[in-house]
Amino acid sequence: MRPHSIWTMWTDITLSEMKAYFGVIMNMVLHDRPCIFDYFSTEWINSVPFFVDVFARYRFLQIHCLLHAAPPQGAGTGKADKVQNVMDCVSVQSLEYFIPGPNISIDESTIAFKGRVSCKMYNPNKPTKWGLRLYVVADSSTAYISAFQPTVTILSKFL
Repeated sequence: MRPHSIWTMWTDITLSEMKAYFGVIMNMVLHDRPCIFDYFSTEWINSVPFFVDVFARYRFLQIHCLLHAAPPQGAGTGKADKVQNVMDCVSVQSLEYFIPGPNISIDESTIAFKGRVSCKMYNPNKPTKWGLRLYVVADSSTAYISAFQPTVTILSKFL
């Protein structure tokens, strides 16, 4: 094994580290940077203290590179089962912490994604050309997404 491999300093992830990891990932959406290393920059012009305070860059990259989603024991064999528990958790939490107002919108939305997945959509007429398509319920005044469901096209490709 190489001396600077991410495996040499590996320790098991604690529950608090896992919660912090997902918090950092969600916060990265709010602070757009061109490279993942820029989130942990110590230069005063690029510095965002939150990321450095929560994780050391090396530990974050260890978790990020080695994270693997797997279905629970005894679950079905579909591809969607690997992420279904995460989708359920996010859906429940988003409904628990925000109550939408009287004006809601049910719409089809695209999550920007250019990675390798069989259910990726392409629409040249939209600003977000490549991505995963979902049905969302959003509050009209704040644009907060209260609930979401993958489109039938995505589900059929997973099953």
